[in-house]
Amino acid sequence: MIKLIQIHGYKRVSSSDPEALCVDVTIAFDGVPERCPFIFRDGDTGLIAEAIQIDLATNNPVIEPADEPATVPPVEADYTKAIQTMLDQAAIERRYTSGDTMATYVNSTNAVWAAEARAFVAWRDAVWAYAYQQLAFVQSGERAQPTVEELLAELPSAAWPE
Repeated sequence: MIKLIQIHGYKRVSSSDPEALCVDVTIAFDGVPERCPFIFRDGDTGLIAEAIQIDLATNNPVIEPADEPATVPPVEADYTKAIQTMLDQAAIERRYTSGDTMATYVNSTNAVWAAEARAFVAWRDAVWAYAYQQLAFVQSGERAQPTVEELLAELPSAAWPE
């Protein structure tokens, strides 16, 4: 039995046969993966290749469906980007251009802006402290690695001034 592992890409075979596509795939035959090209034609339901096992009753190739792709766990940069985006979005919702910009208003002579900036900086610091604490827990094996969405849901909420 042949199992389709991955499709890497495709291209038209030639201008003389515009319906033919060369598809670069990795298949496993008897559990041994091999990367190889196969020729498809528009409208065909089957592969045109001698190496494919053909079901004589249906004249279709016998290919097991690929397993679900393995989920790649997020890396530190994924969490950093998501957290920073969340912080920036909160600042934008309060009419600042970013979290960095909002933080610069901490010493503003406008009392409202200064209060918002102090609240933002305190919240930002609590968020990053929590995130880095959770990273340390994951690295030490004290907790399982959360998804990005799970970590975002755990983060402290902002306490904005009235």
